[in-house]
Amino acid sequence: MSLTYNSRIIADTQVQGVTGLRGIGCYQLRFCVNFNLPNWGPHDETIVLSGLRAEIAVGANPTEFNLLGYAMPETPLSLQTKACPQRQPMLFLLDLSEQQLFGLESVRNGGDLYFRVTISGEARGSKDGQWAREELRHEVTLSNWSRVLRDLGYADLLIIGVELPKAELGHRLRAAVELVRQAHRDLIAGRYDSVVARCRQALESIRSVLGQKESIEGALDKFCKGPRKTMTKHERELLIGEAARHYAHLAHHVDQAGEQQWYSRGDANFLLAITAAMISSEVSGFSEMLPGVDGFAP
Repeated sequence: MSLTYNSRIIADTQVQGVTGLRGIGCYQLRFCVNFNLPNWGPHDETIVLSGLRAEIAVGANPTEFNLLGYAMPETPLSLQTKACPQRQPMLFLLDLSEQQLFGLESVRNGGDLYFRVTISGEARGSKDGQWAREELRHEVTLSNWSRVLRDLGYADLLIIGVELPKAELGHRLRAAVELVRQAHRDLIAGRYDSVVARCRQALESIRSVLGQKESIEGALDKFCKGPRKTMTKHERELLIGEAARHYAHLAHHVDQAGEQQWYSRGDANFLLAITAAMISSEVSGFSEMLPGVDGFAP
């Protein structure tokens, strides 16, 4: 795979890997590309390769791709041929929105990701310039993509945009928080039934640790028998949590026909968002009373 000038190789290119970086309200994928320049003869004209950029497309398989964006070099270097061989690594940076990350996860659907990286630039000799272009393919396996998501801070910011609370070891809801983190890892790995099961366990943990049984029964009684309009905000939250727990019931049981109930990625996302929000609400209520405990992850 090469960039050429008049059919002669200027540089062989290879994608070495993909990493992530989280900023303030933004995310960045960083593609490390190696440029290996062979030696040219001492009497050959010097060719300068400049204006490099990378078109990034992505897909769930190595044959179908959709455009993700255009990545620019971290440092706008020019490469030129010399009498000795050279090796020049370069980072191409692609800024992404949260919506694009959500789209990537939808494309991946619990599997691997395939990137098509098209490097292009101007190759200029003593007499003219030519457009040099090379298309590369790079697979990011599930384990490697999990590391990219950690780099992006995705363990703390769920893909639907709900902040995941952070509880220290001494916090009463630490078990529920850990269950949600495990559920998020299951979501990344495509284990959607496991996501639902862990979320139910987290909701039951909250219910048990905070002794909410009587409060939930009271909220249900108000909702079913009235007066609904007098329900407090917290009573309505308890009602939502109980409905979510009921929704996840089939993750542990079969339906009336004796069949196992399967949950989709959308189902898992739905319940994970509710569970994280329930914990967030309860943690924020305790953060002022328990010094050293943060309500939200940074």
